[in-house]
Amino acid sequence: MTGKTTALTNRISILAVSPSEEDHRSLRHILQHSNWVLNTTGTIAETLRFLESNVVPVIVCARDLPDGSWEDLLEAVAAGPLPPQVVVTSDCADSSLWSSVLNRGGYDVLLKPLAQDEVFGLLSLAWRTWHGPSRARVYVPAAEAMATAR
Repeated sequence: MTGKTTALTNRISILAVSPSEEDHRSLRHILQHSNWVLNTTGTIAETLRFLESNVVPVIVCARDLPDGSWEDLLEAVAAGPLPPQVVVTSDCADSSLWSSVLNRGGYDVLLKPLAQDEVFGLLSLAWRTWHGPSRARVYVPAAEAMATAR
């Protein structure tokens, strides 16, 4: 292993990207009694530095960031080796934003103020999508697989 932390342990790491400490506080409060570990950044630049040494399955991102938008963040993280699912938060989640997020490859939109049930449900589904069967598979050499199939 390369020293990067992984999200495939008991504690699942997510990243909240927002310039608003209130957004971070809200998520921290919602997730405080769960197995989710909340990491926070305020900008795209901070997020990319964080992702250099950490793997996170889900990013919860504010619609607007000081150094760009959710679209800029989504494009930047999509190029990584294990791109996270990106959930966008907004005060006004209209159908245009939702459609744009889905069409650009984002996972979904959460309306603020955040509701605990919605957050847990959406983060769980996003994590399952990120984790998926392809990441759960264990590599077995073809010769060994054929031997056990007989």
